[in-house]
Amino acid sequence: MGKKQQRELERLENHLMAEDARQVESAEAYNRDDIDLNLERYSRKVYGKKRGGCLVYGIILVISAALALFLYQVLGGSGYAG
Repeated sequence: MGKKQQRELERLENHLMAEDARQVESAEAYNRDDIDLNLERYSRKVYGKKRGGCLVYGIILVISAALALFLYQVLGGSGYAG
């Protein structure tokens, strides 16, 4: 490669590097995401809801079993007509 080409490549490289430096200096970024403000509160909100689900299903199961037992007693308890 000739000296003229080498100088031109260096000039272009310097120009590109200066342009990159200007872009980085003038760049501003804002994060307006509310989730990042308090990650601990967000994780409690997400993971805290699962505990009540088992209790609700357990209560529904107990009520269903009691209703089934009640209906069994009221209807006579026998499935055979005889």
